[in-house]
Amino acid sequence: MAAIEKRGKNSYRLTVSCGYDTFGKNIYKKKTITLDENLTEKKSKEELQRQFILFKKQVESGKLMDGENILFADFINHWLANYAEREFAPSTLHVYKMRLHKRVIPALGHLKLTQIKPMHLLEFYDDKPDDFWEGGDDNDV
Repeated sequence: MAAIEKRGKNSYRLTVSCGYDTFGKNIYKKKTITLDENLTEKKSKEELQRQFILFKKQVESGKLMDGENILFADFINHWLANYAEREFAPSTLHVYKMRLHKRVIPALGHLKLTQIKPMHLLEFYDDKPDDFWEGGDDNDV
């Protein structure tokens, strides 16, 4: 789904669907833009379409990472798919995935990126077993 909604005199909300979250709920990316008051009606429509197409391309290409709305778990999955899988050896990637899915996501995955504060990380480190960073038991996820 993609939509342009007029919100005020020169304000519009752009909405683009970008798949589903881990619970099967549709994920929407939204952006509010304000157009210059001095533009003609025709120029306003052209600029609105240009902004909308640009926003839609950013969302569809995965280049839009909105820390206000993205959950840490979703960011981890994006990082795994778009970076880790091509950069790490299979054995390293396997260990990372095990630790992320077994320990990190359950502890911090429900938080939005902008919500994560140093205190969350300190609590996470304090609650982890001593063998977490050295290898630990990664056989059961």
